[in-house]
Amino acid sequence: MDVLQTLDTYEKQKLCDCLEIIQYEDGDCVIKEGHTGNTFFLVLEGKAKALKFNPNTNQDEEVMKYHENMYFGELALLRDVPR
Repeated sequence: MDVLQTLDTYEKQKLCDCLEIIQYEDGDCVIKEGHTGNTFFLVLEGKAKALKFNPNTNQDEEVMKYHENMYFGELALLRDVPR
């Protein structure tokens, strides 16, 4: 993953020490816009999608698709802002 390329071996090992595998079911909400971000997600297998509420249509609309080896949730951690 490009975001981890700059880490040295020790840093990668420390990161691996704190990883937790969580399985989600189809349709589960993983993160929600506006919530405090304290988790970074790596997609090991399967797919995920990001939805954003559109007030004009009053519906959630897909804005991003994630697949294996992609990640999300990092911006809230890096910028210390809500998702």
